[in-house]
Amino acid sequence: MAWCGLREKVAMATPTTCPIAQDVFLRFDQHTTDDVRLVFAKYDTDGGGLTKSSMQVLLRDVGLLSSFDTPEDLSFLSKQLAAADQDGDGKVRFNEFLVYLRTISG
Repeated sequence: MAWCGLREKVAMATPTTCPIAQDVFLRFDQHTTDDVRLVFAKYDTDGGGLTKSSMQVLLRDVGLLSSFDTPEDLSFLSKQLAAADQDGDGKVRFNEFLVYLRTISG
């Protein structure tokens, strides 16, 4: 499953450019919905949900993607988007993001 080792990968990631986002990924169960909403809003710049590019920035900021766009990074990004975008509309809405975080933190 795509989640296997994801939490460990975040924990071992290089220093992040967004510590609260990394902490939400690592310790989702210790954060309020408002905390998650703040992280989500930082990356949802137009209010329409996370796009592929904003999800890519988020995953880079928490240390899950490199800045090199390697084939492995792009494959990982595609898998994470597919897992998070439950309705398949190409955008990850806040409720979908919550489900995604619950799934990877479980």
